[in-house]
Amino acid sequence: ITLIAGLDATANVAACAIVAFVLHYFFMASFCWMGLEAANIGHFLIMKNDTILTRIRYQHVLAYGLPGFIVIVTLISTGGVGYGTQQYCWLSTENGVIWALVAPASLILTFNMIIIVWVLRIITAEAVQRETQTHGVRHNVTKLRVCLTEEERKNAKRNMRRLLMLTVLLGPTWLLGFLSSFLG
Repeated sequence: ITLIAGLDATANVAACAIVAFVLHYFFMASFCWMGLEAANIGHFLIMKNDTILTRIRYQHVLAYGLPGFIVIVTLISTGGVGYGTQQYCWLSTENGVIWALVAPASLILTFNMIIIVWVLRIITAEAVQRETQTHGVRHNVTKLRVCLTEEERKNAKRNMRRLLMLTVLLGPTWLLGFLSSFLG
Protein backbone atom coordinates (compact mmCIF):
# COMPACT_ATOMS: atom_id res chain seq x y z
CA ILE A 1 0.00 0.00 0.00
CA THR A 2 2.86 2.36 0.88
CA LEU A 3 4.54 1.66 -2.44
CA ILE A 4 1.42 2.22 -4.53
CA ALA A 5 0.02 5.17 -2.59
CA GLY A 6 3.20 6.99 -1.72
CA LEU A 7 5.85 6.40 -4.36
CA ASP A 8 4.96 9.44 -6.44
CA ALA A 9 3.50 11.63 -3.66
CA THR A 10 6.36 14.13 -3.80
CA ALA A 11 4.33 17.29 -3.09
CA ASN A 12 4.79 16.98 0.69
CA VAL A 13 8.54 16.63 1.31
CA ALA A 14 8.22 15.28 4.88
CA ALA A 15 5.61 12.70 3.90
CA CYS A 16 7.73 11.70 0.90
CA ALA A 17 10.75 11.16 3.15
CA ILE A 18 8.66 9.02 5.50
CA VAL A 19 7.41 6.92 2.58
CA ALA A 20 10.99 6.42 1.34
CA PHE A 21 12.10 5.52 4.88
CA VAL A 22 9.30 2.95 5.29
CA LEU A 23 9.97 1.45 1.84
CA HIS A 24 13.69 1.22 2.60
CA TYR A 25 12.97 -0.57 5.87
CA PHE A 26 10.51 -3.10 4.45
CA PHE A 27 12.62 -3.88 1.39
CA MET A 28 15.59 -4.48 3.68
CA ALA A 29 13.44 -6.71 5.91
CA SER A 30 12.32 -8.75 2.90
CA PHE A 31 15.93 -9.24 1.82
CA CYS A 32 16.86 -10.31 5.35
CA TRP A 33 14.03 -12.86 5.34
CA MET A 34 15.27 -14.19 1.98
CA GLY A 35 18.75 -14.57 3.44
CA LEU A 36 17.39 -16.34 6.49
CA GLU A 37 15.37 -18.68 4.29
CA ALA A 38 18.55 -19.61 2.41
CA ALA A 39 20.36 -20.11 5.72
CA ASN A 40 17.52 -22.36 6.93
CA ILE A 41 17.67 -24.45 3.78
CA GLY A 42 21.43 -24.85 4.16
CA HIS A 43 21.02 -25.68 7.84
CA PHE A 44 18.39 -28.33 7.15
CA LEU A 45 20.65 -30.00 4.61
CA ILE A 46 23.27 -30.42 7.32
CA MET A 47 20.98 -31.08 10.31
CA LYS A 48 18.09 -32.96 8.76
CA ASN A 49 16.14 -33.47 12.02
CA ASP A 50 16.54 -29.96 13.44
CA THR A 51 13.49 -27.78 13.94
CA ILE A 52 13.17 -24.12 13.03
CA LEU A 53 11.17 -23.37 16.18
CA THR A 54 14.31 -23.25 18.30
CA ARG A 55 15.69 -20.37 16.24
CA ILE A 56 12.58 -18.46 15.18
CA ARG A 57 12.81 -15.78 17.88
CA TYR A 58 16.39 -14.95 16.92
CA GLN A 59 15.46 -14.89 13.27
CA HIS A 60 12.69 -12.37 13.91
CA VAL A 61 15.10 -10.15 15.82
CA LEU A 62 17.65 -10.37 13.01
CA ALA A 63 15.15 -9.99 10.15
CA TYR A 64 13.53 -6.90 11.63
CA GLY A 65 16.35 -5.51 13.78
CA LEU A 66 19.16 -5.45 11.21
CA PRO A 67 17.11 -3.51 8.62
CA GLY A 68 16.04 -1.09 11.35
CA PHE A 69 19.67 -0.56 12.31
CA ILE A 70 20.75 0.00 8.68
CA VAL A 71 17.89 2.41 7.97
CA ILE A 72 18.42 4.42 11.18
CA VAL A 73 22.20 4.65 10.63
CA THR A 74 21.56 5.80 7.05
CA LEU A 75 19.01 8.36 8.20
CA ILE A 76 21.32 9.74 10.89
CA SER A 77 24.44 9.78 8.72
CA THR A 78 22.71 11.61 5.87
CA GLY A 79 20.56 13.86 8.02
CA GLY A 80 17.52 12.62 6.13
CA VAL A 81 18.83 13.98 2.83
CA GLY A 82 18.34 11.37 0.14
CA TYR A 83 15.07 9.96 1.41
CA GLY A 84 12.80 11.15 -1.37
CA THR A 85 13.64 12.82 -4.68
CA GLN A 86 11.84 15.34 -6.86
CA GLN A 87 10.36 12.56 -8.98
CA TYR A 88 9.72 9.72 -6.50
CA CYS A 89 9.55 9.00 -2.81
CA TRP A 90 12.48 6.65 -2.95
CA LEU A 91 16.18 6.55 -2.13
CA SER A 92 18.34 9.06 -3.94
CA THR A 93 21.00 7.90 -6.36
CA GLU A 94 22.62 11.34 -6.43
CA ASN A 95 24.12 11.28 -2.94
CA GLY A 96 24.52 7.50 -2.67
CA VAL A 97 21.71 6.71 -0.22
CA ILE A 98 20.56 3.98 -2.59
CA TRP A 99 23.69 2.02 -1.61
CA ALA A 100 22.24 1.58 1.88
CA LEU A 101 19.82 -0.79 0.17
CA VAL A 102 21.86 -2.08 -2.76
CA ALA A 103 25.00 -3.08 -0.83
CA PRO A 104 23.31 -5.24 1.85
CA ALA A 105 20.84 -6.65 -0.68
CA SER A 106 23.72 -7.57 -3.01
CA LEU A 107 25.47 -9.41 -0.19
CA ILE A 108 22.31 -11.31 0.65
CA LEU A 109 21.65 -12.17 -3.00
CA THR A 110 25.22 -13.42 -3.38
CA PHE A 111 24.78 -15.57 -0.28
CA ASN A 112 21.50 -16.91 -1.70
CA MET A 113 23.10 -17.82 -5.03
CA ILE A 114 25.89 -19.66 -3.19
CA ILE A 115 23.28 -21.63 -1.22
CA ILE A 116 21.36 -22.49 -4.41
CA VAL A 117 24.51 -23.83 -6.10
CA TRP A 118 25.38 -25.73 -2.94
CA VAL A 119 21.88 -27.28 -2.77
CA LEU A 120 22.11 -28.30 -6.43
CA ARG A 121 25.50 -29.93 -5.81
CA ILE A 122 24.15 -31.84 -2.81
CA ILE A 123 21.10 -33.09 -4.71
CA THR A 124 23.29 -34.17 -7.62
CA ALA A 125 25.87 -35.81 -5.35
CA GLU A 126 23.19 -37.74 -3.48
CA ALA A 127 21.72 -39.03 -6.74
CA VAL A 128 25.15 -40.10 -7.99
CA GLN A 129 25.96 -41.69 -4.63
CA ARG A 130 22.69 -43.68 -4.68
CA GLU A 131 23.46 -44.81 -8.21
CA THR A 132 26.98 -45.84 -7.24
CA GLN A 133 25.71 -47.80 -4.22
CA THR A 134 22.96 -49.46 -6.25
CA HIS A 135 25.00 -50.52 -9.27
CA GLY A 136 28.56 -50.24 -8.00
CA VAL A 137 29.50 -48.17 -11.05
CA ARG A 138 29.45 -44.45 -11.49
CA HIS A 139 27.35 -43.50 -14.53
CA ASN A 140 27.11 -40.20 -16.30
CA VAL A 141 23.93 -38.14 -15.99
CA THR A 142 22.14 -39.66 -18.99
CA LYS A 143 22.79 -43.21 -17.80
CA LEU A 144 21.77 -42.19 -14.28
CA ARG A 145 18.40 -41.01 -15.58
CA VAL A 146 17.82 -44.35 -17.30
CA CYS A 147 18.80 -46.36 -14.21
CA LEU A 148 16.53 -44.55 -11.75
CA THR A 149 13.41 -46.30 -10.58
CA GLU A 150 10.06 -44.65 -11.18
CA GLU A 151 9.89 -43.52 -7.54
CA GLU A 152 13.39 -42.03 -7.71
CA ARG A 153 12.49 -40.21 -10.92
CA LYS A 154 9.40 -38.71 -9.28
CA ASN A 155 11.46 -37.63 -6.27
CA ALA A 156 14.14 -36.10 -8.50
CA LYS A 157 11.53 -34.17 -10.50
CA ARG A 158 9.87 -32.96 -7.29
CA ASN A 159 13.24 -31.84 -5.90
CA MET A 160 14.09 -30.02 -9.12
CA ARG A 161 10.71 -28.21 -9.07
CA ARG A 162 11.37 -27.20 -5.48
CA LEU A 163 14.81 -25.99 -6.45
CA LEU A 164 13.34 -23.95 -9.29
CA MET A 165 10.82 -22.34 -6.91
CA LEU A 166 13.64 -21.75 -4.45
CA THR A 167 15.71 -20.08 -7.14
CA VAL A 168 12.90 -17.67 -7.97
CA LEU A 169 12.22 -17.05 -4.28
CA LEU A 170 15.80 -16.35 -3.33
CA GLY A 171 16.44 -13.48 -5.64
CA PRO A 172 17.56 -13.74 -9.24
CA THR A 173 14.65 -11.50 -10.13
CA TRP A 174 15.99 -8.87 -7.73
CA LEU A 175 19.45 -9.33 -9.16
CA LEU A 176 18.18 -8.65 -12.66
CA GLY A 177 16.31 -5.60 -11.36
CA PHE A 178 19.51 -4.21 -9.85
CA LEU A 179 21.47 -4.84 -13.01
CA SER A 180 18.84 -3.20 -15.21
CA SER A 181 18.70 -0.09 -13.01
CA PHE A 182 22.47 0.36 -13.08
CA LEU A 183 23.04 -0.56 -16.71
CA GLY A 184 20.49 1.74 -18.22
